[in-house]
Parts: sequence; C-alpha cells; structure tokens
Amino acid sequence: MSDVLREVEERSKLAGTNKFELLIFRLGEDQNSRTREIFGINVFKVREALIMPSITPMPGSPKHVLGVSNIRGQIIPVIDLSSVVGCRPTAHNILLVTEYERSVHGFAVEEVEEIVRLEWDRVVSAEKSAAGTLVTSLARLDEKEENARLALILDA
Repeated sequence: MSDVLREVEERSKLAGTNKFELLIFRLGEDQNSRTREIFGINVFKVREALIMPSITPMPGSPKHVLGVSNIRGQIIPVIDLSSVVGCRPTAHNILLVTEYERSVHGFAVEEVEEIVRLEWDRVVSAEKSAAGTLVTSLARLDEKEENARLALILDA
C-alpha cells in the first residue's frame, strides 16, 4: 500500500480512537509577554492551508477582517487571527481555510509548523485555566508532562 493511502486510512480511523490531530501554527509575538506562543486547530476543521493569496479589502468591515479572497471560486472572509489574539506577526504568510457547520473562513497566520496526533487525555479545558474565550483548550504536545510544550487550541 502506498504511503499516501496508508496515511488516508490512518486518518479515517481516528474517529474510532481516543486520538485527534492538531494543526500547529504561530501567529507572531505576543504584545504583552514578547513570546511566540504555539496555537492549534483541529485538523478536521481545516479545509486547506495556502500561501497567502491576494486579499480584497472590504470598506466598513470589522477591524479584524482583512478583506475577502477568491479561493477556488468561493469568496471567503479573511480574518487577521494575530490581531484577534493580540500578537504582532512579521507577516501573514499562510491562509488557513476552515470549514465547520457549512461556514467557511480564512485565517491569516504567520506560519504553519506541523500536524500532531494526540490522545484526548493530553488536552485540558481552557475553562479551568482562565485562558480566555478564544482559547477552548490547552494541549500538551510532548509525552512528558513536565516542561511539555503547550498549544493554545482555538475554536474556528
């Protein structure tokens, strides 16, 4: 079996396991802490990741909306995710196109790092951490609990 078919088969079987996949990305430097936090989004909500296409500004749009973009014949809003969470990006290099409950959005991000497969027991609700309303949960990316990298999981 080819590597591509094996990967597709593994991903399609995730629904029956206690695992999920998280797309890991960065948004820039946090304006308060001066750190470059790690963010994540469930892979099942991501339709595609693209090199930033051209964006048409929309007069009168909310301040976090960069404009709209024509992606494969569909006009989608492009949201500056960095400004929503309070980060300063060096550039908006990647567009994450998400689709959930028939709603399609584009999120401008600085960079995409990797896709990680995690057990659900490595995910903690953000309600317990007072991390804010945009962050739904926190994920420990490393096996060892001590000094594990944490990803702030955003809800698309």
